[in-house]
Amino acid sequence: MDPDQQLAAMIEKSDNLGVLRHIRAFKLRKPDLVLHHGTILLGQPDLLLKPVTDSTDQQRKQQQQQQRQQQSPSFLSSLTTIFSKINESERLATLEQLTIAALDTNSPSYASHSTTIAERTLTQIRDLVGKESVRYRNLLALCLERQENYTGALAIYNNLLADNPSNVHALRRKYTILRAQQYIPWGQEGGADDASPSLMELTRVREAALVTANGMEIKEALNDYLERNGSDASAWVEMTKICAEAGDYSGAAYSGEEIVLSAPLNAEAHCGLGEWYATVGGRENWKAARKHFAQSLELDPDNNLRALFGLVSVAESFLDDVEAAGGGRKKKKREAVNEEDVEMAKDLLKYGTDKLLAVYKGTPMGGLVEKVLGDMER
Repeated sequence: MDPDQQLAAMIEKSDNLGVLRHIRAFKLRKPDLVLHHGTILLGQPDLLLKPVTDSTDQQRKQQQQQQRQQQSPSFLSSLTTIFSKINESERLATLEQLTIAALDTNSPSYASHSTTIAERTLTQIRDLVGKESVRYRNLLALCLERQENYTGALAIYNNLLADNPSNVHALRRKYTILRAQQYIPWGQEGGADDASPSLMELTRVREAALVTANGMEIKEALNDYLERNGSDASAWVEMTKICAEAGDYSGAAYSGEEIVLSAPLNAEAHCGLGEWYATVGGRENWKAARKHFAQSLELDPDNNLRALFGLVSVAESFLDDVEAAGGGRKKKKREAVNEEDVEMAKDLLKYGTDKLLAVYKGTPMGGLVEKVLGDMER
């Protein structure tokens, strides 16, 4: 029986604890399922109130608020009763799982009270492990993030890192908050909907200032994370974006190399790295770019126009530079040029143009592509 079938069978048998264990074991992201089975396990199925769909129905809103208030006193006693048969480690794992699920869900069925669930379970975690526990403080910071209290969350993560600079979770969340703050519109943190021209202009000014003032802090936070978790390919993707925004294309190429190391058979990764080398420019970088474009085409030969255009572009740039320096067909004052590199560039240029002409032949773009590529012929 495969994992999906196992999960379905446990759901059918209403094995609430088994469902939660299965989701943890296979690291599944199913917050609504966790909330459903977790609250039943805690003896609080009434937490899953139906959402109010009619915003004008104030009476229903008040009834739901009263229900939630009435549930609060019974939560601790029911929790104690249900969890009396579960060991402390399992109890803590379940509470932590439920807290994260409540913060993660976007389902309208839970949106109105997911924060309440998280606060209640977080209180129980604090009672189990203490308020100075790393586990508790990590979850508290996540709750503050959900409430958009980024200052408070950053303070907790900084304290955690002061205690242990290798706290990977804190490093990752610190970077995420700093990065996200670049995109919070100025004047809209309180929920304002006004988007007047003056406000929009101030927003652009603020964003530019944030990039300048906090750009180094953001990059430093990501560097700290990568120093301790250098195998995280998604973090290297983030680093390429940060380097590109700062105009550091050599840094973006370095990050691209790390991405390729983690996914050597990914055609898109090779193509992206080739583009960074092409952007930096210079003969050695063009040679590196054509290598990765060629690798990308070898891995994905049928649907890779981007790599084909990149290959033609860098081959043409290499030959133009050689000619300008007198190392090409005009045979002026020669530089030290490897003739094999020149011949290779010519062959790749011909290969790329022939492929592109064949792809665009008979299409509305065919004439334009033929004209542009014809100017590159050697």
